[in-house]
Amino acid sequence: MKSKTSRHGLKRMTALLLAVVLCIGMMPSAFAAQQDSYHDPAEHWQEANNRTNELDANAVVTIETFTCGECGKATSFEVLRTPEYTRDGQTALTRNVKYSDGTMVDGEGKGSVLDGVPGQDAYYTGYHWTKAICQTCGGINTNMGASPSDDYGYLRNVYWLYDCANNFFEELPETQTIEQVDSEYHRVITESGEYCGFCYGTFKEENSTLERHHMESSIRPELAHDRFVKMDTCADCGYSETAYTAAKAVIADYFGVVDGQPHTVTVSDLSEVGVTTAIRYGYSADACTLTSAPNYSKAGDYPVYYKITYTYHDTDMVENSVAYVHLRDETTTEDGSCTCGCGNPDCGCQDPDCGGDCCSDKGCGENHNWTLLDSVDPTCLTLGYDRYLCVDCGMIEKRDYEAQLGHAYQSVVIRDATCEVPGKTIDICERCGNVKETDLPQTEHEFSTTVIPATCTSPGYTLRECTVCGERHIEDITAALPHNYVSKTTPATCEGGGRTLHICEGCGSSFITDYTDPLGHSWDEGKEITGATCTGEGMTEYTCIRCGATRLEGDEAAGHIPGDPATCTDPQLCIRCGAVIENALGHDWGC
Repeated sequence: MKSKTSRHGLKRMTALLLAVVLCIGMMPSAFAAQQDSYHDPAEHWQEANNRTNELDANAVVTIETFTCGECGKATSFEVLRTPEYTRDGQTALTRNVKYSDGTMVDGEGKGSVLDGVPGQDAYYTGYHWTKAICQTCGGINTNMGASPSDDYGYLRNVYWLYDCANNFFEELPETQTIEQVDSEYHRVITESGEYCGFCYGTFKEENSTLERHHMESSIRPELAHDRFVKMDTCADCGYSETAYTAAKAVIADYFGVVDGQPHTVTVSDLSEVGVTTAIRYGYSADACTLTSAPNYSKAGDYPVYYKITYTYHDTDMVENSVAYVHLRDETTTEDGSCTCGCGNPDCGCQDPDCGGDCCSDKGCGENHNWTLLDSVDPTCLTLGYDRYLCVDCGMIEKRDYEAQLGHAYQSVVIRDATCEVPGKTIDICERCGNVKETDLPQTEHEFSTTVIPATCTSPGYTLRECTVCGERHIEDITAALPHNYVSKTTPATCEGGGRTLHICEGCGSSFITDYTDPLGHSWDEGKEITGATCTGEGMTEYTCIRCGATRLEGDEAAGHIPGDPATCTDPQLCIRCGAVIENALGHDWGC
């Protein structure tokens, strides 16, 4: 069976809803304005010592029209609405608590509202606290009835609970954030939900899913580093992987002697698998159209121009340069022995048709008349020497040998070694073009160390992360710290109970203890406003010495003070006010 108060409350709720709908109909832009200014109260919550002050500080304020029970007018009200947050996410109405000071639905008795801090330990319930102030007479919650007997909140500075009806709710725009997880996956976090268009109370939903990276490849040629760079980047989260592919061909100069055979430059293609190399040659830098290098058989220094096109996954890179063919007119073998057949390694004869006796003594004996004929410079692998000619007998002899120079290598890094891939270098002799290739082992990880201190919500640890490949190691895990609670006591007031709020300075978690009942008003002796008369009540005003609240109390009428009893001719009168208490009795004539 519903109580009278409940029935009246339902009627008032219906009336309020109709009034709100009417206001919305008159102001079609109201919702749009609220949507544009939307904010999540849980992210902007302001705490205050007094519960009513806290609800005031976080309220959404609108101006609406209701009929005031005090001034009797249909007038403007300032309406404050604050979403209800409780520690269990259930509205206080499930515990029959209707008012912000804990008063029950029937206006009597107290219960807990389980209030907390939104975003920390309290959750939106789908209800909001509301309070209305008449703009004409200043009465609080005078839109709820005609007198205090109609509703507990009438003329009290309290909020009462009201359901956020379905037609108040708006959809929150869906937002997505993406976080990198590892080399294969990223996490997609989707936030959505709905909120009340009046109080902004918000239901949020968050979904998290793992997705594989959506890799997109791009190729960048780097001619200066003799390589192609392949970069695979996730189109969603930006994670990237880089791979290097060597693209290098060495065109080496040719050094040799005239021997009747054609000679040309030598080619060594050092490109890695996947690279296609196309080489064109020419007699000038702007006309490299030949598919094979020019050959030369006569003594001289000949430039060989070339253009190399490297292709990797349909991306081209072009190198232009020149190499040389150097041919000298000599008849000595590589080891320096005479080719005329005399067998003397110091013979310097240039005549292959001398018959083998060009180095023999033709009569000069020990008294040759030598003169310097020419000099041969040493090379990487052959000796240098001077050739002397006897002007009398024609004998030629090699002297003053110089050691071979050995190769003069210059190193070119094709790919740097990292902790992920081995490196590669090539060494090219700057004198003869000889080439050798060297593989470099993978390097050690380059770890950076970050110490994450423990907090009261998470353990501490040491993170070692490779700055090159991102490999991570977590070490030295320490336990989470205990909460560091600081107590804040709100004393009881005349109308509100006290409590102690314990808040952790580290994470903000909190709980409430030591609830105390309201103190009740402490009234003074009162001040007489209107004195009582014989027939009329008097009025005395009492003031609370703690909070300054006032109340009026009526004094009973004093009553008449009878005078002399009535006689036959005189009535009985009140000696205070002169009112007739008893009429004159009249004569009683005897017969």
